[in-house]
Amino acid sequence: MKRFSIQTLLLTVTLIGVSLGWLAERLREPNVYYLHVYSNRYHPPHDSRHPEHESEESVVNTCLLTIGITSDTPFHAYVSNNYSPTILLDGRFEKRGSLFTGRASVFIEDVGTAFECNDITNLPIDKLVPFWDDSHHIAISTQQDPYALEWDVGSL
Repeated sequence: MKRFSIQTLLLTVTLIGVSLGWLAERLREPNVYYLHVYSNRYHPPHDSRHPEHESEESVVNTCLLTIGITSDTPFHAYVSNNYSPTILLDGRFEKRGSLFTGRASVFIEDVGTAFECNDITNLPIDKLVPFWDDSHHIAISTQQDPYALEWDVGSL
């Protein structure tokens, strides 16, 4: 039986340690999730990242706002956007399994209308949820890209 040298043993231990660290990093949940607000009241050209940016479809969800959030930490965003639309979003969510629970308040105002919704309470991860009416949706996602989800209202 051949004897392993100290160098071989150290290399083996190092490779095992690096592999375990890599595996733990890959399996760890993200610290930051992304909260996306969508509306089908705005055409895809409103968002240059929209997959159908050149289209003039009126019933396709378009992302109005994306912010990063962390579990059990208050968040706040105000985007004046020259009333096209102006958005105020604040709240706090805590991750519990595959659901974020808590409370969020959304205020959206443009030249045609304004509304405020204060009762967004439970959001599953990576799924659009309608709020206020069927024209507005919200999602908490592991994806920074709001169009990585099933974002079209026709698929809800």
